[in-house]
Amino acid sequence: RNVTGVQTCALPIYQLDPARLRIVRGAPFCAEAIHGMLQQLPDGNRINLQSRSRTCRDTEGRLRQEFERGAKTMVFLRDPNAREFWVMEPERRRARRLDRQGPAALVLDHDQRQAARTLMLQRLEDRGLGQRSDLGQRAYEGIQVQGELTTWTIEAGRVGNDKAIVITREVWQSPELMIPVSIQDRDPRFGERFLRVFNIKREEPEPDLMRVPGDFLKLEMEQRRPRLLGP
Repeated sequence: RNVTGVQTCALPIYQLDPARLRIVRGAPFCAEAIHGMLQQLPDGNRINLQSRSRTCRDTEGRLRQEFERGAKTMVFLRDPNAREFWVMEPERRRARRLDRQGPAALVLDHDQRQAARTLMLQRLEDRGLGQRSDLGQRAYEGIQVQGELTTWTIEAGRVGNDKAIVITREVWQSPELMIPVSIQDRDPRFGERFLRVFNIKREEPEPDLMRVPGDFLKLEMEQRRPRLLGP
């Protein structure tokens, strides 16, 4: 039996936060992506969560990211020149300015806190450096990408396991655009998490996409940290 759904908050936070992305100038593009996780449960059940996003970056390094949240869309804008972060709700025609923490300052609801708690518990164990293997270069969506495979091995008996547990992460990165185009993280304990980028267009995005529309209501956000592990 398969369980399929769209749940943005179930994905690794570092992949979603524009504040954590490198500021890159002179390499404009627009692209779409699918983020997801697959997990096979012991009873034969299978969890399949996916969400879609769209990212645009202009020559000046301004970044726009659109994320699905169920039937709604959230849009993050980052302007490194103006040092501004905005989160927009197109359906409500309003935009909220974030402090320098970026989207990490967003207040989380109960379900989001539970998802964040699960992610943090899964990542408490430091994997360490791992064993890295160069996968070389290949063409992907008309651009050259460089691949790397990192492998971690948990030896038998370390966490009560009968046999060794092998964890892998395969990453393909565009040196020119300085973005990952494919990530596959496989851990037998937690399943697979992945990112796939597609429909890459190496062109300047429309200027209107990179700013808050003039008819949006602009609000200021209180500067506070989310209580990720709170009740």
